[in-house]
Amino acid sequence: QQGVGKGTFTTGLRMLVGYRNAAVVNTEELKSDWSDFIAGNTLLIADEIDLGSRRAFADKLKRLIGNDELALRQRNRGVSEVPAVANWVFTTNNTSPILLDPEDRRHTFFETRGGLEAKSRARDFHALGHAGKRRAWEGFAELLHMIEIDEALISHALMTDIKMEMIGSNLDPVEAWLESEDGVQDWPVGEFASTEWLFERFRQATDDGDIMPGQRTKNHFLRKLTELSSAGLISKKLRHRLPSGQRPWGYVRLKPGEFETVPPEGQLQVVSPLKGSKKLMEFRGNANHSKLKKAKLKAVS
Repeated sequence: QQGVGKGTFTTGLRMLVGYRNAAVVNTEELKSDWSDFIAGNTLLIADEIDLGSRRAFADKLKRLIGNDELALRQRNRGVSEVPAVANWVFTTNNTSPILLDPEDRRHTFFETRGGLEAKSRARDFHALGHAGKRRAWEGFAELLHMIEIDEALISHALMTDIKMEMIGSNLDPVEAWLESEDGVQDWPVGEFASTEWLFERFRQATDDGDIMPGQRTKNHFLRKLTELSSAGLISKKLRHRLPSGQRPWGYVRLKPGEFETVPPEGQLQVVSPLKGSKKLMEFRGNANHSKLKKAKLKAVS
Protein backbone atom coordinates (compact mmCIF):
# COMPACT_ATOMS: atom_id res chain seq x y z
CA GLN A 1 0.00 0.00 0.00
CA GLN A 2 0.98 3.61 -0.41
CA GLY A 3 2.33 5.69 2.43
CA VAL A 4 3.16 2.85 4.80
CA GLY A 5 6.90 3.47 5.10
CA LYS A 6 8.58 1.48 2.32
CA GLY A 7 10.88 4.39 1.54
CA THR A 8 11.63 4.97 5.23
CA PHE A 9 12.52 1.30 5.65
CA THR A 10 14.92 1.16 2.67
CA THR A 11 16.53 4.43 3.76
CA GLY A 12 17.24 2.85 7.13
CA LEU A 13 18.73 -0.24 5.49
CA ARG A 14 21.11 1.96 3.50
CA MET A 15 22.27 3.63 6.70
CA LEU A 16 22.79 0.29 8.46
CA VAL A 17 25.01 -1.21 5.75
CA GLY A 18 26.74 2.13 5.07
CA TYR A 19 25.80 4.50 2.28
CA ARG A 20 29.00 3.66 0.40
CA ASN A 21 27.94 0.01 0.28
CA ALA A 22 24.42 0.66 -1.00
CA ALA A 23 22.98 2.14 -4.17
CA VAL A 24 19.57 3.19 -5.41
CA VAL A 25 18.91 1.73 -8.87
CA ASN A 26 16.46 3.20 -11.39
CA THR A 27 14.65 1.78 -14.40
CA GLU A 28 17.07 3.24 -16.93
CA GLU A 29 20.04 1.51 -15.30
CA LEU A 30 18.25 -1.83 -15.35
CA LYS A 31 17.25 -1.34 -18.98
CA SER A 32 20.83 -0.57 -19.96
CA ASP A 33 23.25 -3.17 -21.30
CA TRP A 34 25.83 -1.93 -18.77
CA SER A 35 25.79 -3.41 -15.27
CA ASP A 36 28.77 -1.78 -13.57
CA PHE A 37 26.42 0.13 -11.24
CA ILE A 38 26.32 -3.08 -9.17
CA ALA A 39 30.06 -3.08 -8.46
CA GLY A 40 31.10 -2.26 -4.89
CA ASN A 41 27.61 -2.58 -3.40
CA THR A 42 26.20 -5.13 -0.97
CA LEU A 43 22.70 -3.64 -1.09
CA LEU A 44 20.78 -2.45 -4.15
CA ILE A 45 17.40 -0.74 -3.75
CA ALA A 46 14.93 -0.11 -6.57
CA ASP A 47 11.51 1.51 -6.46
CA GLU A 48 8.72 1.14 -9.04
CA ILE A 49 10.81 -0.52 -11.74
CA ASP A 50 9.04 -0.83 -15.08
CA LEU A 51 10.88 -2.46 -17.98
CA GLY A 52 7.76 -2.43 -20.15
CA SER A 53 7.23 -6.17 -19.80
CA ARG A 54 6.90 -8.40 -16.75
CA ARG A 55 8.69 -11.14 -18.71
CA ALA A 56 11.58 -8.80 -19.54
CA PHE A 57 11.85 -7.85 -15.85
CA ALA A 58 11.99 -11.52 -14.80
CA ASP A 59 14.61 -12.35 -17.44
CA LYS A 60 16.75 -9.36 -16.44
CA LEU A 61 16.75 -10.30 -12.76
CA LYS A 62 17.51 -13.91 -13.58
CA ARG A 63 20.78 -12.78 -15.18
CA LEU A 64 21.61 -10.52 -12.24
CA ILE A 65 20.79 -12.77 -9.29
CA GLY A 66 20.52 -16.29 -10.64
CA ASN A 67 24.19 -17.32 -10.50
CA ASP A 68 27.09 -17.25 -8.04
CA GLU A 69 29.15 -15.24 -10.52
CA LEU A 70 27.99 -12.04 -12.18
CA ALA A 71 29.16 -10.68 -15.52
CA LEU A 72 29.80 -6.93 -15.09
CA ARG A 73 29.54 -5.10 -18.39
CA GLN A 74 31.38 -1.79 -18.39
CA ARG A 75 31.51 0.74 -21.18
CA ASN A 76 34.88 0.67 -22.99
CA ARG A 77 36.18 -1.96 -20.54
CA GLY A 78 34.44 -5.12 -21.66
CA VAL A 79 33.12 -7.82 -19.36
CA SER A 80 34.53 -9.04 -16.05
CA GLU A 81 33.35 -11.80 -13.72
CA VAL A 82 32.76 -10.95 -10.06
CA PRO A 83 31.06 -12.79 -7.16
CA ALA A 84 27.33 -12.04 -6.94
CA VAL A 85 27.14 -10.75 -3.37
CA ALA A 86 24.66 -7.86 -3.64
CA ASN A 87 21.24 -8.15 -2.00
CA TRP A 88 18.29 -6.63 -3.86
CA VAL A 89 15.25 -4.93 -2.35
CA PHE A 90 12.42 -3.79 -4.62
CA THR A 91 9.44 -1.72 -3.53
CA THR A 92 6.30 -1.11 -5.55
CA ASN A 93 2.59 -0.36 -5.34
CA ASN A 94 2.00 -2.63 -8.35
CA THR A 95 0.44 -5.93 -7.26
CA SER A 96 1.79 -7.77 -10.31
CA PRO A 97 5.15 -6.22 -11.24
CA ILE A 98 6.96 -9.32 -12.51
CA LEU A 99 6.12 -12.58 -14.28
CA LEU A 100 6.40 -15.51 -11.89
CA ASP A 101 6.04 -19.23 -12.36
CA PRO A 102 4.68 -21.54 -9.64
CA GLU A 103 8.15 -22.98 -8.96
CA ASP A 104 9.87 -19.60 -8.52
CA ARG A 105 12.83 -19.86 -6.11
CA ARG A 106 14.40 -16.41 -6.47
CA HIS A 107 11.92 -13.91 -5.14
CA THR A 108 10.25 -13.42 -1.80
CA PHE A 109 7.38 -10.93 -1.47
CA PHE A 110 5.91 -9.19 1.55
CA GLU A 111 2.80 -7.05 1.51
CA THR A 112 2.79 -3.92 3.63
CA ARG A 113 -0.44 -2.86 5.27
CA GLY A 114 -1.66 0.35 6.83
CA GLY A 115 -3.96 0.78 9.81
CA LEU A 116 -4.17 3.04 12.83
CA GLU A 117 -1.42 1.25 14.74
CA ALA A 118 1.01 1.52 11.82
CA LYS A 119 0.24 5.19 11.28
CA SER A 120 0.67 5.93 15.00
CA ARG A 121 4.04 4.15 14.99
CA ALA A 122 5.13 6.13 11.94
CA ARG A 123 4.20 9.45 13.58
CA ASP A 124 6.15 8.51 16.71
CA PHE A 125 9.19 7.60 14.61
CA HIS A 126 9.22 10.81 12.56
CA ALA A 127 8.83 12.89 15.74
CA LEU A 128 12.15 11.56 17.09
CA GLY A 129 14.34 13.97 15.14
CA HIS A 130 17.66 13.10 13.51
CA ALA A 131 19.44 11.85 16.63
CA GLY A 132 16.42 9.90 17.83
CA LYS A 133 15.96 8.22 14.45
CA ARG A 134 19.61 7.21 14.44
CA ARG A 135 19.22 5.57 17.87
CA ALA A 136 16.07 3.83 16.60
CA TRP A 137 17.93 2.40 13.61
CA GLU A 138 20.77 1.30 15.88
CA GLY A 139 18.21 -0.56 17.97
CA PHE A 140 16.83 -2.17 14.81
CA ALA A 141 20.36 -3.18 13.82
CA GLU A 142 20.84 -4.84 17.21
CA LEU A 143 17.59 -6.75 16.72
CA LEU A 144 18.75 -7.97 13.30
CA HIS A 145 22.12 -8.93 14.79
CA MET A 146 20.40 -11.22 17.29
CA ILE A 147 18.72 -13.27 14.57
CA GLU A 148 20.39 -16.59 13.81
CA ILE A 149 20.46 -17.19 10.07
CA ASP A 150 18.89 -20.47 8.97
CA GLU A 151 20.87 -21.29 5.82
CA ALA A 152 18.48 -24.08 4.81
CA LEU A 153 15.49 -21.77 5.16
CA ILE A 154 16.90 -18.89 3.14
CA SER A 155 18.09 -21.19 0.35
CA HIS A 156 14.48 -21.17 -0.89
CA ALA A 157 12.15 -18.27 -1.47
CA LEU A 158 9.36 -18.06 1.11
CA MET A 159 5.84 -18.62 -0.15
CA THR A 160 3.78 -15.76 1.24
CA ASP A 161 0.11 -14.90 0.69
CA ILE A 162 0.90 -12.02 -1.67
CA LYS A 163 3.27 -14.20 -3.69
CA MET A 164 0.57 -16.83 -4.11
CA GLU A 165 -1.77 -14.14 -5.41
CA MET A 166 0.87 -12.89 -7.82
CA ILE A 167 1.59 -16.38 -9.15
CA GLY A 168 -2.13 -16.91 -9.65
CA SER A 169 -2.38 -13.72 -11.69
CA ASN A 170 0.61 -14.86 -13.78
CA LEU A 171 -0.73 -18.27 -14.73
CA ASP A 172 -0.16 -19.36 -18.28
CA PRO A 173 -3.41 -18.89 -20.30
CA VAL A 174 -3.89 -22.67 -20.51
CA GLU A 175 -3.63 -23.05 -16.73
CA ALA A 176 -5.72 -19.91 -16.17
CA TRP A 177 -8.49 -21.34 -18.38
CA LEU A 178 -8.44 -24.73 -16.64
CA GLU A 179 -8.68 -23.06 -13.22
CA SER A 180 -11.38 -20.61 -14.30
CA GLU A 181 -15.07 -21.15 -13.62
CA ASP A 182 -15.68 -21.96 -17.29
CA GLY A 183 -12.74 -24.37 -17.40
CA VAL A 184 -13.93 -26.29 -14.36
CA GLN A 185 -17.45 -26.44 -15.77
CA ASP A 186 -16.23 -27.58 -19.19
CA TRP A 187 -13.88 -30.19 -17.76
CA PRO A 188 -14.78 -31.22 -14.19
CA VAL A 189 -12.48 -33.25 -12.00
CA GLY A 190 -12.71 -36.96 -12.78
CA GLU A 191 -13.77 -36.56 -16.40
CA PHE A 192 -11.95 -37.61 -19.54
CA ALA A 193 -11.71 -35.24 -22.50
CA SER A 194 -9.92 -35.64 -25.80
CA THR A 195 -6.99 -33.41 -26.67
CA GLU A 196 -8.79 -32.03 -29.73
CA TRP A 197 -11.89 -31.15 -27.72
CA LEU A 198 -9.83 -29.47 -24.99
CA PHE A 199 -7.89 -27.39 -27.50
CA GLU A 200 -11.08 -26.27 -29.23
CA ARG A 201 -12.67 -25.23 -25.93
CA PHE A 202 -9.51 -23.38 -24.93
CA ARG A 203 -9.45 -21.50 -28.24
CA GLN A 204 -13.09 -20.51 -27.85
CA ALA A 205 -12.60 -19.40 -24.24
CA THR A 206 -9.59 -17.21 -25.08
CA ASP A 207 -10.87 -15.84 -28.38
CA ASP A 208 -11.37 -12.35 -26.94
CA GLY A 209 -8.60 -12.57 -24.34
CA ASP A 210 -5.55 -10.32 -24.18
CA ILE A 211 -2.92 -13.04 -24.63
CA MET A 212 0.03 -13.45 -26.95
CA PRO A 213 -0.69 -15.25 -30.26
CA GLY A 214 2.00 -17.82 -29.50
CA GLN A 215 0.11 -18.85 -26.36
CA ARG A 216 -2.93 -19.91 -28.40
CA THR A 217 -1.08 -22.29 -30.70
CA LYS A 218 -1.59 -26.02 -30.55
CA ASN A 219 2.10 -26.63 -29.86
CA HIS A 220 1.97 -24.38 -26.79
CA PHE A 221 -1.26 -26.02 -25.65
CA LEU A 222 0.14 -29.55 -25.97
CA ARG A 223 3.32 -28.56 -24.15
CA LYS A 224 1.31 -27.18 -21.22
CA LEU A 225 -0.78 -30.35 -21.04
CA THR A 226 2.43 -32.37 -20.77
CA GLU A 227 3.63 -30.10 -17.93
CA LEU A 228 0.29 -30.41 -16.12
CA SER A 229 0.48 -34.18 -16.48
CA SER A 230 3.98 -34.22 -14.97
CA ALA A 231 2.68 -32.10 -12.08
CA GLY A 232 -0.07 -34.65 -11.38
CA LEU A 233 -2.95 -32.29 -12.22
CA ILE A 234 -4.13 -34.36 -15.17
CA SER A 235 -3.57 -38.00 -16.04
CA LYS A 236 -0.94 -39.33 -18.37
CA LYS A 237 -1.96 -39.19 -22.00
CA LEU A 238 -4.65 -41.81 -22.69
CA ARG A 239 -5.95 -43.39 -25.86
CA HIS A 240 -9.46 -44.84 -25.84
CA ARG A 241 -11.05 -46.97 -28.53
CA LEU A 242 -14.55 -45.82 -29.47
CA PRO A 243 -17.32 -48.07 -30.81
CA SER A 244 -16.64 -46.53 -34.21
CA GLY A 245 -13.13 -47.94 -34.06
CA GLN A 246 -11.46 -44.54 -33.63
CA ARG A 247 -9.00 -44.08 -30.77
CA PRO A 248 -8.73 -40.44 -29.65
CA TRP A 249 -5.97 -39.25 -27.34
CA GLY A 250 -6.99 -37.41 -24.18
CA TYR A 251 -6.64 -36.90 -20.44
CA VAL A 252 -8.57 -37.29 -17.20
CA ARG A 253 -8.67 -34.22 -15.02
CA LEU A 254 -7.33 -35.14 -11.58
CA LYS A 255 -7.64 -33.68 -8.13
CA PRO A 256 -4.29 -34.00 -6.32
CA GLY A 257 -4.37 -36.83 -3.82
CA GLU A 258 -7.77 -38.17 -4.90
CA PHE A 259 -7.50 -39.48 -8.44
CA GLU A 260 -4.46 -41.73 -8.47
CA THR A 261 -5.74 -43.99 -11.25
CA VAL A 262 -8.27 -43.86 -14.07
CA PRO A 263 -10.98 -46.41 -14.92
CA PRO A 264 -9.90 -49.40 -17.00
CA GLU A 265 -10.80 -48.92 -20.63
CA GLY A 266 -13.28 -51.81 -20.49
CA GLN A 267 -15.37 -49.96 -17.90
CA LEU A 268 -16.17 -47.08 -20.24
CA GLN A 269 -19.54 -47.22 -21.95
CA VAL A 270 -20.96 -44.97 -24.64
CA VAL A 271 -23.91 -43.01 -23.28
CA SER A 272 -24.98 -40.54 -25.94
CA PRO A 273 -23.60 -37.82 -28.21
CA LEU A 274 -23.10 -34.54 -26.39
CA LYS A 275 -25.67 -31.91 -27.18
CA GLY A 276 -24.76 -29.65 -30.09
CA SER A 277 -21.92 -31.78 -31.41
CA LYS A 278 -22.00 -34.72 -33.79
CA LYS A 279 -18.40 -35.59 -33.06
CA LEU A 280 -18.40 -35.15 -29.31
CA MET A 281 -19.44 -38.23 -27.34
CA GLU A 282 -19.97 -38.96 -23.68
CA PHE A 283 -18.75 -41.94 -21.69
CA ARG A 284 -19.83 -43.17 -18.30
CA GLY A 285 -17.48 -44.90 -15.89
CA ASN A 286 -18.33 -47.80 -13.64
CA ALA A 287 -20.39 -46.36 -10.77
CA ASN A 288 -18.53 -48.59 -8.32
CA HIS A 289 -15.12 -47.19 -9.23
CA SER A 290 -13.78 -45.77 -5.97
CA LYS A 291 -11.57 -43.15 -7.56
CA LEU A 292 -14.35 -41.32 -9.43
CA LYS A 293 -16.80 -39.02 -7.73
CA LYS A 294 -18.39 -38.10 -11.04
CA ALA A 295 -19.31 -40.74 -13.57
CA LYS A 296 -19.55 -38.75 -16.77
CA LEU A 297 -16.58 -39.05 -19.14
CA LYS A 298 -16.05 -37.18 -22.39
CA ALA A 299 -14.23 -37.96 -25.60
CA VAL A 300 -14.17 -36.75 -29.18
CA SER A 301 -14.92 -39.43 -31.74
